[in-house]
Amino acid sequence: MRAIEVKDDQNLRAKSLRYAHDHFGLERALRLSLSGYGEKDWLINIPLWAASGLRAYLRNQ
Repeated sequence: MRAIEVKDDQNLRAKSLRYAHDHFGLERALRLSLSGYGEKDWLINIPLWAASGLRAYLRNQ
């Protein structure tokens, strides 16, 4: 199971996403935002412009 959060501005504090990750034992979480692609140990950020490829991305994971 994965959590997905969508942010519509540059404020990327993932407070609720972090809570879901910590309390529900999620392996990774996805965030779509205006920022570029990036990975942390528990979080993957995907730029909003790439949202149309999200289904293919999730299939390959």
